[in-house]
Amino acid sequence: MEKPPFALNRWQPRDYRAFVAYLRERAEPGYRAFNARIVNDPHCPLLGVRMPVLQACARAIARGDWRGFLALSRDDSHEEGMVAALVAGRASSLPWPEGVSAVEGHIPRVHNWSLCDSFCTACKGLAGQPAYTWSLCQRLVQGGSAPWEKRVGLVLAMTYLLWGDWAPLAVELAAAAPAGEYYVDMARAWLLCTAWPRFPALVETLLAEGRLDDFTHNKTLSKLRDSRLVAPEEKVRLCALRRGKGAGR
Repeated sequence: MEKPPFALNRWQPRDYRAFVAYLRERAEPGYRAFNARIVNDPHCPLLGVRMPVLQACARAIARGDWRGFLALSRDDSHEEGMVAALVAGRASSLPWPEGVSAVEGHIPRVHNWSLCDSFCTACKGLAGQPAYTWSLCQRLVQGGSAPWEKRVGLVLAMTYLLWGDWAPLAVELAAAAPAGEYYVDMARAWLLCTAWPRFPALVETLLAEGRLDDFTHNKTLSKLRDSRLVAPEEKVRLCALRRGKGAGR
């Protein structure tokens, strides 16, 4: 795949227009229709550009004037927002406070699960800052006004805090998060399932205590049942914890 020509020393409005044109030239109608069903964000049009192209754009932009790019970037399409999310996430590796400023500045722009999860995965610089990451996740999950802020907090906790003394905090964050938003509750179940291989006692105790709402409780059990990282005898034991068919959404 060709290298996108976007490692610019200074971004100008005309450069951003060229960037959007570059994306449109690589759009695939069939992929747009397919991805639109998966992303399920009717408020943001998709062009139909595949992820490797978007990742290559983000890598190129990050080598140059990424600050100028983010200042010009818009959310007129899913792909524009995705590249901005990847660029902001890569900036997390920069020294304090610029890296975390780029991360926190981008969070309000997240408006679907795909942008959320890709952004969180790109924030690799947070792996070396667990105390800050925990503080951020708490603020987002417990005080965030938007469901997507809560999901960002949960996915960041799942990605960067499921180790050592941080793991019980991350599990408790998922347990105590407000229930009732589909994509938030799915993230809660995802975090708990991801925690199981290294911290099964934490997760099983939580499930046995019945502290989760019905939907998140059963979705966690479903994910654990489907996981190859859960032993057959554990699945049998967990199956007994499942709640009735009428539970949840």
